[in-house]
Amino acid sequence: MESTVKATGGGRVGWANATWPLATLKVDSRVLTLRVWPFGTYTFNRDEIISLENHGCFVSPGIKITHNVSEYPLNIIFWHFGNSEKLIQKILRTGFIPAADPSSMPKRSSAVKWEAVIGSIIIYGIMIVFDRETSARGAGIGPLSYIALLFMLFCSIFIRKSYALQKIFLKDGHKVEEISDYLNALAFFSATIMILGFFGVLK
Repeated sequence: MESTVKATGGGRVGWANATWPLATLKVDSRVLTLRVWPFGTYTFNRDEIISLENHGCFVSPGIKITHNVSEYPLNIIFWHFGNSEKLIQKILRTGFIPAADPSSMPKRSSAVKWEAVIGSIIIYGIMIVFDRETSARGAGIGPLSYIALLFMLFCSIFIRKSYALQKIFLKDGHKVEEISDYLNALAFFSATIMILGFFGVLK
């Protein structure tokens, strides 16, 4: 009987993918934990997992985690090198047996107010275009672009604590945890572009 199973690979949370070795899976008899950098950590007990299923093919094997946690993205997959069926059997031998009823899967609906998201994208695009039009170089990252990226970074970080920002971007009855993977990806993207621009990589 296995006591603990550990594996390194990649992961998909929602629409976002992280390649090997940015995801780690750890399972014991009580808890399954999937860490996917930079998107977050997803922890499940047996009553929160409906099934662990072989997903993909021999080129890109993976395990699909079907769960009932409404705060987590519906689509969660652990990619790895090797045989998925064998890895699932190793997980089951720890004593971690999925116990959630399939009917417990919550009904999904979009958590965000798309008019707020689209409006932010339009404003961001206008600032980028205007920045390039007024830049002497005609390319690169100018002050308006930095302001737009800072706005993205600010929102992706502080929406977790700001009730005002949540009212702007989230529909009533939804929690910010439902979009945590998108926020992590947005923060990572905006910070990376700012750093590359600062050191002159983007010209």
